[in-house]
Amino acid sequence: MPIVKSEAIFLKGTNWRESSRILTAFSRDYGKVKLVAKGARRPKSKYGAALEPLTHAHVIFYMRENRDLYTLSEAGVLDTFEGVKGDLEKFSQAAVASEMLERSLAPEEANPGLFHLFIKFLQAMDEANPAAGRIFLLAFQLNLSAKLGFEPQIEHCLGCRRKESPAFFFSTQMGGILCERCLRYKDLTAKAISKEALAALRHLQVADWEEISGLTLPEVLRKELDLSLAGFLEYHEEHRSVLKSTRFMRAVTSLS
Repeated sequence: MPIVKSEAIFLKGTNWRESSRILTAFSRDYGKVKLVAKGARRPKSKYGAALEPLTHAHVIFYMRENRDLYTLSEAGVLDTFEGVKGDLEKFSQAAVASEMLERSLAPEEANPGLFHLFIKFLQAMDEANPAAGRIFLLAFQLNLSAKLGFEPQIEHCLGCRRKESPAFFFSTQMGGILCERCLRYKDLTAKAISKEALAALRHLQVADWEEISGLTLPEVLRKELDLSLAGFLEYHEEHRSVLKSTRFMRAVTSLS
């Protein structure tokens, strides 16, 4: 029964038996793991607030062969991202990223690059205002698709590779843009995408978090980007139903 150490971000958890919790964590060195924290719900639990969703922690747990649930021994807080958790709108945006990440990860496959991306996203969100947080979420979605191997092709038409066209259309099925000519025989279900939205997507693909923090997008443009990316990710990650956290974010946004 090896004892292992790693950094991890807790993604979600459920109560188990009388006083324990079962947690899904994304660890830097072991990927997505399920951990049981015995006694976590007791008033004097040694874990304190370390097991809350979206908490970055140093963890120690016991791995056992032929098991998919490991026993958590220790969890020490590295960052709680209180700027995210203390703002309902930013928390709802981070929850979308967290659920999308959790659904995308295969169990126990280490992905340090993706772990680093999620940490950077949460750090950026922690200091952002809610409006900037929406743009950070769009950037995270693009970066997530790139690291998982299905980044949308938006530099040129997927059919003829032309970079200029009177109009472009975003094909969820094909994973990129089509010009007017190629639309007819490639994918008639593709939706028109404005030049402004296409330019914004291209910028978000290459911009760093500091650059993104200074961007502002009109609400109409942001909604267009939201719809394009949501449909694309649901199709290519086989998310056939809307994420629960997306419904939550939309409800929160409607109140603001």
